[in-house]
Amino acid sequence: MIPTIERPGIRPGFPKPGAYRKSYELGIAEVEKEIALLTRYADEGAGFEADYGHGLGTYSYSVASANGDLIRAANAFRWYAIQGAMDGAQDWESQWRRSVAFDYWQSRQKLVNVERHLARSLGQDLSVASAGFQLTGWKTVVELGAVVGNCLALGWIDWALALASRVNALVNDTRILKTPDSLRPLTHFLVFRLIDSWQGWLEPVSQDCLGSDPIFDALLAHWRTADAAELAPVLLAACDRRTHQSRVNSRKDSYELPGMGQWYDPFEIHALMRLRELEGLANPALDHVIMKGPLGALPAPTAAWHSDLLDGVVAQLRKFHPEL
Repeated sequence: MIPTIERPGIRPGFPKPGAYRKSYELGIAEVEKEIALLTRYADEGAGFEADYGHGLGTYSYSVASANGDLIRAANAFRWYAIQGAMDGAQDWESQWRRSVAFDYWQSRQKLVNVERHLARSLGQDLSVASAGFQLTGWKTVVELGAVVGNCLALGWIDWALALASRVNALVNDTRILKTPDSLRPLTHFLVFRLIDSWQGWLEPVSQDCLGSDPIFDALLAHWRTADAAELAPVLLAACDRRTHQSRVNSRKDSYELPGMGQWYDPFEIHALMRLRELEGLANPALDHVIMKGPLGALPAPTAAWHSDLLDGVVAQLRKFHPEL
């Protein structure tokens, strides 16, 4: 029996789709330049001279340069995909798959950087490594839940599990201090907890370190319930919850979803729905502003997105980081 969960309601001021589309801005982006540099990197590898532009001279293109361009390209592709979805563009779904693929590989590279930094630090001073990881590492790791959730939603199960298993290993490393604050944002962390439940992996860390959220606790305990209608109120409460966390950070307050690119991307809801489908369970229809638009519908499973460019970039990155 699923406990009754009181819905928090949609946050007053949460933008409706039209207002969201207008206010979600890409910012300064030079996607064509970034793709040109990544294309050259895929062909030549690191070490070529790249032009800063604007008369600022040249620099030696490196692994770090490629990773930065991957991140910027992924963010730009996400913006194009979301704008296309909101406008009803016919090709927005292919744009979305491209954006998730770029996001996935920049996330893998980001995780490698965290793993390597932590390994070096642990070899020197455990207390220093653990303290430093509290400041930056955990937030970086936990936020990968968004791309893992989107991979699950698209049916890229192998990609999702490959990344989730490495996060699980880090989270369950008893040498590293964990606190409730370090494992936030809880929206992202829910994706990993659902996968752990599905796969029968160790529950990541103790409940004392997770903080408490009755909505997510109920979803985790009952995501396999056979009655889709019984699960619907809790999922609707989770949709409401994300509107309260979808806010730009301020000096006084911080939120789990400060980046506007995630406000209408219900990756944690889609992750749960995909896992239910894989278990042969039906999903409820959710009458909610986040779930009504094109990004709210659980996409049909597809093969993981590849391109010669992205595959070439990954191949070059693996020359420096074979564990990628």
